[in-house]
Amino acid sequence: MKRTKFLASIVYILSALSTVGNAQTLSQSEIAPKDPPRTLRGAISAAITLNPKTISTDEFMESLHYVTQASKANMYPSSGFSCTRFADNSTMSTNHLRLPYKISFLNCGVSVSATVFDGGAKYYAYKSAQAHEAATRASFNTADSRIPNTRGGLANSTMSSYSELAQMKVMVAYLKKVQNTYLQFQKFQTSDNLNSAISQIEQAVQQGSDELDAAIEQFNYVVTLPAADDLEDMDSAIASLKIPASAEDAVKIALSSGPEVLRRNLNVQMAEYSLKSQRASLGPSVSVDASWDKNNSNNQVNGAIDRYNISGHSIGVTLRIPIDVSGIYYLKSAKKELASKISERSAAIADAQNTILNTYKRLESERKTYLAMNKMFEDQSRVIQTILDKINSGDTSTLVLSDMLDSVGLWESSFFKLQSVQSKILNDLFGIKQVTGLLFSDYSLKVY
Repeated sequence: MKRTKFLASIVYILSALSTVGNAQTLSQSEIAPKDPPRTLRGAISAAITLNPKTISTDEFMESLHYVTQASKANMYPSSGFSCTRFADNSTMSTNHLRLPYKISFLNCGVSVSATVFDGGAKYYAYKSAQAHEAATRASFNTADSRIPNTRGGLANSTMSSYSELAQMKVMVAYLKKVQNTYLQFQKFQTSDNLNSAISQIEQAVQQGSDELDAAIEQFNYVVTLPAADDLEDMDSAIASLKIPASAEDAVKIALSSGPEVLRRNLNVQMAEYSLKSQRASLGPSVSVDASWDKNNSNNQVNGAIDRYNISGHSIGVTLRIPIDVSGIYYLKSAKKELASKISERSAAIADAQNTILNTYKRLESERKTYLAMNKMFEDQSRVIQTILDKINSGDTSTLVLSDMLDSVGLWESSFFKLQSVQSKILNDLFGIKQVTGLLFSDYSLKVY
């Protein structure tokens, strides 16, 4: 891999810290991926679309939605149909007489009941269930490790596996380049130190190749598709992660649409509705009941048969005033639950603000480190190339092997420091995308 391809221009890093205004969305093919992904966006899209972990989440959310619908249906009038068939064939004995006795009847009826007033108990119970469903959906967009199979967590795992694979591919290519450099040095002069360096770099190449294989397997496991051969490098991934221009802008977005804050807001709503429902359940309720019945009876005693049909209907109003001490404690519990959710929301807001402010400060420091490491790597690359040019041209009068080995050491050091800061920048940019909720909206991925 050419050095110019491996090392992104400084513009990449600067653009990664720019505004989100020009963020691109995924094409339809990336939203429903089939081909091996070559970008971070494509990898995340594939993982969230195809990974069985999110499929299980989809199924769970469907089941929770039915619970919400059941709570909504509980507000509607209820009705029922019943039909009873009864038959008795026995014998009565009186004064030494045995009298046959048979009776049969069929009773069928329809009943309807509707609550006309309950203080909103059923309505608020439905709204609480609705808020609970929405909060659960929002929680699956977070990266909360305490919640299994979240989309945010899977996106984070995909980013990590992508980063590992992209860096390992570049690292193995670079180590082979170092190995070739040492072999070129042998044309000039050999020594124990050079032979030892060659032996060490051979081991490093083998270890790097093994780690690359492991990174490929991990990527395939998380994404469920193999990576494209022309997988974009780290700098391209960094450039794709557009974040707000300032920490203050990011905080505003996080507080309005960040999945963690949104989740906590919905939890507060759920608790508020639950409290209203519990309070209303302690008050009076009025219901209207109506029924229609038909009864067919056939009685036979000692040969005499008596048949009759009865039909009728009824309607009534029921006033219910609950007297239940336990309801007082349920009400107190609901109040404490609301207070707890409000406190959790305050903590989530504080965490979001703190995370964003610290990450922006850290990104500024990392950007400076990147610039320094980028310059150092480029400078050392030119030094190594100058040495190789002299060896190939036979102009070796000014070369000293120990100095040449030291140059390679500085070259390697700047390479690994550059890789380290790339990884940190990618992680921090990705963290901003997650906490603000821009990860899913910018990537045009399905959001719960």
